Amino acid sequence: MIQPIALLPLLVALSPWTFLVPKEAPPPTPPTAADPARVARVRDAMRPLGREARLGPWRVLTDVAAPELAGIEAVAPHLAEAYTARYGLAASPGGGQIVAIFSTDTRYRAFAKTDGVSLPGSNGLASAGLAAFAAGRDPLETRVLFVREATRLLSRGALGEGLPPWLDEGLAADLASCRVDRDGRLVPGTLDGREDAAPSAHGAPSPRANVEAWLARARSGRALPLAAILARGSRLFENPGARTDAVIESAMLVRWCLAEPARAETFREFLRAVSLRGAADDRALAAALGLDEATLSKKFFEWLKTL
Repeated sequence: MIQPIALLPLLVALSPWTFLVPKEAPPPTPPTAADPARVARVRDAMRPLGREARLGPWRVLTDVAAPELAGIEAVAPHLAEAYTARYGLAASPGGGQIVAIFSTDTRYRAFAKTDGVSLPGSNGLASAGLAAFAAGRDPLETRVLFVREATRLLSRGALGEGLPPWLDEGLAADLASCRVDRDGRLVPGTLDGREDAAPSAHGAPSPRANVEAWLARARSGRALPLAAILARGSRLFENPGARTDAVIESAMLVRWCLAEPARAETFREFLRAVSLRGAADDRALAAALGLDEATLSKKFFEWLKTL
């Protein structure tokens, strides 16, 4: 059986520039402050147990007991640094931004409904200075959710609010899936997982388990067409039956783009162009990498077979 995850850290290790900060990173947009009306709706949904805390540069509203957030306290201070190093985009976190962490999915969804957010298959949101999600069923799941939604806030400042779903979700899932070292820093290109028990004993599958399952589908020809993922206005991310695969495929595409030094630098140049309101669909990405759309898809799926 192929062990896909074992090779991902090796790809990064063989790419010494994958985690360097490009000199041309554009200055970040000052972070958008959360609308006080939305913050009030968060507080209402958390009554009577809501409290305010800090996680790194972010102001946090939560009704989760402090010990349950211990897994993300070490990660939060380093996340913006990891984002900049990985993607070559200056990140400006904090300010008036809010991260809302709900104790139950019911409370989170009650807030999302009052916020006017549609939630087809999604368990988190991030827009206009506010990220929200329900705490996971174990520390790993909670950390993954925090990194994912906080990364999406960083992307709003670095790339703008109108990101295509594949880029918004792909960058967030790429970082959220990483292992964390002893200092709380994300290890780029890795996939975290549980070694001590089956996923069912802990609730949701780990990032590694999700990617392994997706790789099996992709190798058997059941992956979503890359063009459909990258298409402007793609609805796959709004489809509960397709969303998980669409997010994983987007994250793996980001990892392929960063897997080799020359391609990684070209991808970062593409991201800088997107930050200046450049196109980010399949044609734009392929052109940035010196390919056509068909060759982009072919090379990506060939790479997956090597993992």
